[in-house]
Amino acid sequence: ANTTNTTNIQKQNEVELEDPDEKCVICQSDEGDEDNPLVFCDGCDLPFHQLCYGITKEQLEAEAWLCDQCQYKKNTNKDPEKCILCLSDELSGMKQLNDKKKWAHMTCALWVPEIFYEDLETLSRMCIDRVPEHRWNS
Repeated sequence: ANTTNTTNIQKQNEVELEDPDEKCVICQSDEGDEDNPLVFCDGCDLPFHQLCYGITKEQLEAEAWLCDQCQYKKNTNKDPEKCILCLSDELSGMKQLNDKKKWAHMTCALWVPEIFYEDLETLSRMCIDRVPEHRWNS
């Protein structure tokens, strides 16, 4: 296990963050604890709670952690597409859909009850197939 990374995460959780941008991108809380630390992406430096973004314990123990968007950018050398739900190109807190082509903000997905994740541990492979056609054309 990487004790340096774990120590940094614990230190982040012991202090109340003063910068309003240092809130979890998903839930907007600046509080974390041992069971649900606030983790910063080593690419974009955005904060996510472990449980809000589906960060595994193995990922926490790694030397560096990248959110899905930064990992995609590192692997492909291009930015992810716009959010399919809100059409914003703001690249914060998005996950790739199960088609491995489209992207959606996790916060946008919270408002669409038909959306689910194929992998609940990592909150990955977001599925939008159950969203009725008439909802896309509204």
